[in-house]
Parts: sequence; C-alpha cells; structure tokens
Amino acid sequence: MADHPHGLEVEEPTLRRGYKWVDRELARMDPDTEWERMIALYVSHRVPEFALAMMIYPGTMHMMQPALGAATLDHTRKLETKPYRRFQDGNDFLVAWMVDGVSSAAGRTAAERLNRIHMAVARRTPNLPGNFDDKDDFVYPLVLLATFAH
Repeated sequence: MADHPHGLEVEEPTLRRGYKWVDRELARMDPDTEWERMIALYVSHRVPEFALAMMIYPGTMHMMQPALGAATLDHTRKLETKPYRRFQDGNDFLVAWMVDGVSSAAGRTAAERLNRIHMAVARRTPNLPGNFDDKDDFVYPLVLLATFAH
C-alpha cells in the first residue's frame, strides 16, 4: 500500500501476473527487426482492453480539433448516429494492427477496410474540406496514434 496525501490506503498498480515470459521475450528481441512482434506481445499481454479504448476516444477528439478533420467527421454523422459502431471499428483496427500486426493478414485486411471506408467518403463528397485530398489528411491520424502516449 502506498501513502496517499489524504490518508487513504491506495494499492500500488501492478502489471498483470503470470507474464514474466513476456518480459524475458521482449528483452531478448531486436527492436530494429522484431518491432512488430514486440508491439503485439506487449499490447496483447500488458495493455488492458480499456487502455486500447482510451486510445480511440482521445484520438477521435484530436481528429476533430482541426477544422478539416471535424468537417469530414461531421459530414459522415457516424459519431452521432452510430457512436458504438464508430468505437468498435476503431478498436477493431487497433487490435488488428497492434495485436495481430500490421503485416499480418488481419492487419492488412483492416488497413484495406479502412482505406475503402475513407475512399467511399472521399468519392461521395469530393468538395468536402479535409476529405483526404492532401497526404497530410492521412499522415495526421497516424502521427496522433504513434505519439499518443508521449
């Protein structure tokens, strides 16, 4: 138990038990060549599903900050009409990329699906600002995802 400034007893957070082999495996791996497997091991055994969800919500909020991203998200109305579907889609993409791996069949399928979704929006609304007309429209969300915890 840790000391709390208000005298409360607070249990120290601990990593899930029974995964010491994950730490040993990660320590022996080469991050330059085995980065994808390292991410998969870490995320699948050390990151609770709730934490993955917490990447989706702030990520969506960050995407809505620039006016161009907000206009596209607003136009699709998915956040309004299907918020749970939007969350589940985002979670499914993250799991496919971070647990299965970006080069896995599931990771490639997820990327193809997301590209189809985005291209369908782009085709239906060719004059919408921020509608994937600029490569930065694609890079921005990836940078947000990669730098989320930093």
